[in-house]
Amino acid sequence: TQYWPGVSAIGRKLRLDRDGKWATIVGVVGNGKYMFVNEPSKPFLYLASSQRFRSQMTLELYAPGNEASAMQAIRTLVHNLDPDMPVADIRTMPTHLRGGIAFLFPRIAMMVAVAIGLLGLIQAVVGLYGVVAFGVAERTREIGIRIAIGARPGEVVRTVMRDGIVLTGVGMLIGVVAALGVAQLMRAILVGVGATDPVAYLAAAILLVVVTMLAAWLPARKASRTDPVVALREG
Repeated sequence: TQYWPGVSAIGRKLRLDRDGKWATIVGVVGNGKYMFVNEPSKPFLYLASSQRFRSQMTLELYAPGNEASAMQAIRTLVHNLDPDMPVADIRTMPTHLRGGIAFLFPRIAMMVAVAIGLLGLIQAVVGLYGVVAFGVAERTREIGIRIAIGARPGEVVRTVMRDGIVLTGVGMLIGVVAALGVAQLMRAILVGVGATDPVAYLAAAILLVVVTMLAAWLPARKASRTDPVVALREG
């Protein structure tokens, strides 16, 4: 439609070089991506090898089934056609894409994002542990009073841990909403995984809950084992 608007391009002729031979269009294919996975689709021209021969060529085949069997069948087929024709570097399309430049920029962006994410996660874990542990330590007097009036140490520890988990849950809810908003901006560099991957969210939530429980349990357990009089004095 770009070069022959309103009419079919099949059967028409074109010449790429000023002194080159004319080529007849025998089919029309859709636009595609040919260098990078995040580039916009664009038109491309395919020529017969007899018209534009190259000593090194790449042949793409669709072969359903077992990969090893398909590769062996390709080698056998080429050997039967020409025993002197070398067949090198047979690989599947996913392997070819991962090893080429198609995913270069997304891979670099992913590595940077992962590094920043890990640093942020470490800071979040350390900060969360410190805040929760400090908050529980500040409740030493309260824990002493509870035990002095008859509360069981185990019940006190569970109460403190429950309060910490509730506080962390509220923070995680706010964080999930913010993460979903940021994830929409990351869709352009995410390949093979969704912007709302549930495994990543679940893993982060489990980690934060475990850190919260540990940060609340250690000082609460220590305070619950302290003599109430000492706890009241220290508080």
